[in-house]
Amino acid sequence: MTRTATNQQTKATKGQKEKAGFTGDAPLPDEVKALRQNVQEVMGLNITQGQDYCAAKLWTSRRAWQQWETGDRNMHPAFWELAQIKTAVIRNGEASRNK
Repeated sequence: MTRTATNQQTKATKGQKEKAGFTGDAPLPDEVKALRQNVQEVMGLNITQGQDYCAAKLWTSRRAWQQWETGDRNMHPAFWELAQIKTAVIRNGEASRNK
């Protein structure tokens, strides 16, 4: 899946988020999953490695990340912002600089 397709797929309106029970700038589960999939694709990781990598960036567990992806747990907006900041270089295809 291309980065553009992933971004288009995960854009949700404020109404959709409120209807699903998400408040503020908390991401939808599909947005969390899309971020991990993008990191995974750029870095050549499998699902578990991608979840571990993303969770480690937030100093949390793989299980917490999995729960954010499935919607069993809402991700706090601060964690979402931090995840986007910490993975921005990788998601923009510059992972080779950090290896």
